[in-house]
Amino acid sequence: MNSRIVPLLLGVLMGWVSAWGCSTDSLVGVPCLTGLTPCQDGCFDLERDPWHCGGCDLACDTDQVCLAGECSVHCEDIDLQSDPEHCGQCGFVCQTGVCVDGECQDAEVGHLVAIGHDYFQSHPVLDRVIGNSIFMARTNPVEVLAYLEFADGNHVTNVDGAIAAEARLSGRAWRSTTAATAAAVAGELLNYDVLLVYHQALAQDVQLDLTGRSWAPTLDGFFKRGGIVVFLDAVGDHRGTWQLFAGAGLFSCNGLSDRSGATALVVAKADALARGVTAHYPAEPNSAAFLTGGPGIVVVDQNHGDPLVLHWPIEP
Repeated sequence: MNSRIVPLLLGVLMGWVSAWGCSTDSLVGVPCLTGLTPCQDGCFDLERDPWHCGGCDLACDTDQVCLAGECSVHCEDIDLQSDPEHCGQCGFVCQTGVCVDGECQDAEVGHLVAIGHDYFQSHPVLDRVIGNSIFMARTNPVEVLAYLEFADGNHVTNVDGAIAAEARLSGRAWRSTTAATAAAVAGELLNYDVLLVYHQALAQDVQLDLTGRSWAPTLDGFFKRGGIVVFLDAVGDHRGTWQLFAGAGLFSCNGLSDRSGATALVVAKADALARGVTAHYPAEPNSAAFLTGGPGIVVVDQNHGDPLVLHWPIEP
């Protein structure tokens, strides 16, 4: 073909492409529609194409679909009512990490997290659990009010160390202010993103119940503005730190069951608290299961019925 004709034909072709709203970016000289990526055998949506999922020629298994650029199980195996990665429909991701009744919840949703580990002894997977809980907050640094009135000093040090380790790994920052009394929590809480309640090992049952009752109005306002409450619990000399939140009308529990050394199983893998957590991990000494049938998401359990980590999204 005449060398002077080739550029003319290419120019006409490029004009047609532009007129139809196409992109001319290509790895192999083939124009692609906007939103598609050129591969060796054509143009593909790398977010949804099971033969080119996340990249050219990256095929999913035959029993998987491509959702948001990642191979995933079919939607028949997904709870579209609560899975934040597939909320209401396959592949619809909730940016806040919370899906309730098939709808993404906005940033004002509050959270109550119960963790049956006291962190007197820990390991990297346990660190991830507490880190995920604190860093559900979107701010950076996360402002934490830490209640330690009846907590053991070694427990406090180890919990803070676990959060600091996760902050380094995730690139997040947090700033902790201690509240030495229950009154300090009630007076200051609305200025913070997270209330962290260490296991109150030295408290008496009646103190925990009365403190929770006094906190109820403050906690209600805190949750309405999207606040996060994380409390840690363990077997010990009283019924459990959970009594603070039973007194506030937020938590229903009949006690704790010792699960020291048990194998903890992650059962809500899509929950924000489970991100990056292995499917199972050893529960350190003093770990406890909550004897509760109350509302919320069981994130980690033992023997499929004894929850060690629970998560309640609390709508305003």
